[in-house]
Amino acid sequence: EHPFAGAQVGIDEAQALTRVLKIDFALERITVKSADELAPAVLQAQQARDIRFFIIDAPAEAFRPLATAVRGRDLLLFNATAPDDWLRRELCAREIVHTMPSLAMSMDALTQYLVSRKWRDVLLLHGPLPADAATTKAFEASAKKFAARIVAKKELKAGTDPRVREQNNPLLLSA
Repeated sequence: EHPFAGAQVGIDEAQALTRVLKIDFALERITVKSADELAPAVLQAQQARDIRFFIIDAPAEAFRPLATAVRGRDLLLFNATAPDDWLRRELCAREIVHTMPSLAMSMDALTQYLVSRKWRDVLLLHGPLPADAATTKAFEASAKKFAARIVAKKELKAGTDPRVREQNNPLLLSA
């Protein structure tokens, strides 16, 4: 969740390597205010300061114009935080490396674990947000793929009101 801090740790740990290889690593933070400003900022940094590697912490929507802008250039972008499945399907670019699993990959791993433990009957709780719907869809696809059975599907409403909790108690469901 904190790619810049992770990159700083990587730079610190690479100090021994820098002495052996006689090269230097530097880390620079470039901040933009919107997804539309990302591609121009990357191109400007590459041209002005000859930066070739970028760790991108941006929403998935920022990658479409970015991929178009950097196509064919000698640089490498590391997608550090966008797990959206369509990035790997629709936006395949040799300049972009995804360093975290997609949502489908994560749900496949979870489902495989459940099935390996012989927990094939699953109660699926989902939230009201669009991201929750994407996660639910990915889990349903994984459940089908790995022969897990969703016995019930229920919307979970977060909160501290006990009346709402009783109405949403998944243990009261009859399958």
